[in-house]
Amino acid sequence: MTIMRLASPSRNRGAAWLSFLTAALLLLLAPPADAVDSCSLSGVYVVSAAIDAPPGDQYLGTFTFTPPGTCTQAGTVSVTGSVMVLGQSFPSVIPPTTAPYTVDAFGVLAISPLPGQSIMGRLGHLVNGIAQSFVFIAQPSDARFAGVAVKQDFAAGGGTVGPPGPPGPPGPGTGATVVMGNVVTDTDPEDNEVIGASFATCQSPKVLLGGGALITTTGGAKGVVKDSYPLSGTIWSASALVVVPNSGTVTVISFAICGNP
Repeated sequence: MTIMRLASPSRNRGAAWLSFLTAALLLLLAPPADAVDSCSLSGVYVVSAAIDAPPGDQYLGTFTFTPPGTCTQAGTVSVTGSVMVLGQSFPSVIPPTTAPYTVDAFGVLAISPLPGQSIMGRLGHLVNGIAQSFVFIAQPSDARFAGVAVKQDFAAGGGTVGPPGPPGPPGPGTGATVVMGNVVTDTDPEDNEVIGASFATCQSPKVLLGGGALITTTGGAKGVVKDSYPLSGTIWSASALVVVPNSGTVTVISFAICGNP
């Protein structure tokens, strides 16, 4: 898995010491409370790692672990991802790599992507025997990086799903009713004549929840809704517009939907 660049000698020496000290600390930590082995890693882990050659680059990808048939043996991990290079508009895609991995009783992860290369890590947050995350570093080679991996289907806890809770109390309800407003009729209306307005009013303590308008015609006259809107918190207003003048009538009636506040 060639994903890094060569650093300067001084930076290489600093990174080597950092890798050595971090690896030593990982090995000196007490073993996890739960038993761990190569089967403690399974599935896809989302990975982010900082690269120190040159500084500012970032590796983003996935590690997909396939546990071995015998948990004390080595499993396989597929590595995919890309490198975000400082000052570069597009990421550099890393060719997919498959490598063996092992996890010892201390929870220390070892991956060997290429001869002479080594990635070491430490498992954390076990749920039902599966690590939900781990930290890792690269041992001295042409790669210098350190990062963290989190399981894609991260489980926050290991408990079982509890029974459903009791149903909540019923809501207060709207107590909605429909109130008809005054009827406004014009006989033998003229073209573009406005008819109305009609007002539908909610009686206290009810308040306005909504409303509408009804237009009826007789003879050859025709009308449409011109306005239909809340005039206040308790009144709905509606009016009609004559579009075909003729003998007959055009009528507008407003309606208010009233309910509990």
